[in-house]
Amino acid sequence: MTEKFAEVLEMKTSMALTADRTETDALSSMIQNERRSAMLAADARNSGDGRLAASIEERNRDYQSSVQDLIDSGELVEDGLADTITIRSSILPQLDIDDAYIIACVTYDIEDPDTGSVLQRGGSAKVHYLGDLRMGEIREIKVRAVMKAFKEEGAEFSMHLYSGNGDQVALSNSQNLKSLTPEQANKLREQSQK
Repeated sequence: MTEKFAEVLEMKTSMALTADRTETDALSSMIQNERRSAMLAADARNSGDGRLAASIEERNRDYQSSVQDLIDSGELVEDGLADTITIRSSILPQLDIDDAYIIACVTYDIEDPDTGSVLQRGGSAKVHYLGDLRMGEIREIKVRAVMKAFKEEGAEFSMHLYSGNGDQVALSNSQNLKSLTPEQANKLREQSQK
């Protein structure tokens, strides 16, 4: 039993995949091709070659259509991956906590790309500064953390609350408590300010 305690009144987690870089690159390519084609077609018209201008515009329309079809079909986004977690929670501290911060964690399977078999468990964590928490005052927390892409299936979330000096504060849903050394607490604070 610990006197450092905060009750978790509610906790909802979700995960999502932000726009894939491949999709973003495809959209950028569409815009660049549209501009380049418009300039080339205008130059062709100005030099009196309407057939060339029409051909350039047709090729651009075909390109735009084929890339848009790829984006719309979802073929540029890999299924089953996430890179963003959102945690919404309400906590009720049973003591004053100065310079409180939470660490949002996700653990997930790392698979062999050739066989699909699980090689090991991996994880990512993000620090979110809360400030001072006061005993008996409910604090709403919303954390959105972008991490390295991970496999959604089997992913597990956890949230850990710490005071400014690195002491872990038990949450009503805590399982394994671990205090941080002063060096670890300082390192986490530095990382959260980046």
